[in-house]
Amino acid sequence: MRKLGKMQIVINDDLRFDRLHSRVHLESVDHSIIELVSKSLCSTERTNKSLKKALVAHLQNPGRRIRAKLALDACSALGVNSGDALSLAMVCEMLHSASLIHDDIQDCDTERRGQPTLWVTHGIDLAICAGDALLSGAFGALAEFSKPDRLPLMLQRVCQRTADALSGQSADLATRTQPVQDIAHYEAIAAQKSGALLGLPLELALLAAGWAMHCETARAAAASFAIGYQILDDIADRTNDLATPNKAAALNVVEVLVAAGYGARAIDEARSSGRAHLDRAIRESGRLPGDVGATLIEMARALSVQLQ
Repeated sequence: MRKLGKMQIVINDDLRFDRLHSRVHLESVDHSIIELVSKSLCSTERTNKSLKKALVAHLQNPGRRIRAKLALDACSALGVNSGDALSLAMVCEMLHSASLIHDDIQDCDTERRGQPTLWVTHGIDLAICAGDALLSGAFGALAEFSKPDRLPLMLQRVCQRTADALSGQSADLATRTQPVQDIAHYEAIAAQKSGALLGLPLELALLAAGWAMHCETARAAAASFAIGYQILDDIADRTNDLATPNKAAALNVVEVLVAAGYGARAIDEARSSGRAHLDRAIRESGRLPGDVGATLIEMARALSVQLQ
């Protein structure tokens, strides 16, 4: 099971050109993260040039910045100022980037986004340090948030969702020696591993705007989206997920359903389940205040089409 981010999710930016997630704002997220990381690695005596170089190389291949888009759009819908929105987008992207670096090491993946993974180009030890630097930097990104009284809840939520993602990753790693034969177990792992950090942008935006009572709805929507996404990804990647001489088999929904007795109907059952989860993501997102869930709804609809 891979983290959410490999498959193409098309978002029609023409429908949202007034939103904060325009290209210039997304580039601001990238530049601000690199600047924050660079400063954190500097001291009066020396700069860790190797670590800084590794981090910059990783951050210059940022992918589609789904979490930044979610954060910026949600903040725009809730009236959160652009400076605070940028901070929240940085938090979410840095946590996600850290998880990808560590995930690639654990899964022995040698390529991400068409480029060699960080541990391949810079070694495992430096890659681990790079991931740790991003984890630390995510908390530093909240330092400039303009409403200190809301920081305790936000910091608590960042810690909790990071812990949820780690729990999901640990459960995923355990499947290498204890295969999953229950679809509910599979869904729980996907919801934690990918859903936790996917819902965090919405939760932080809600907390920043004083709408904490809607965080559970945002979490539920993101969890359902993550399961639906993972199912689609597993169907497309079933062959690559099988065990190879140098790599353990990845958790895959089709194999779980085959083991559960669905046989030749496993793929059809997976598609049906994926659509059901994406439908729930759309319903839950629609319950969020204002237009907060609009981007997640659009992504869920795009994926649902691919599951037909």
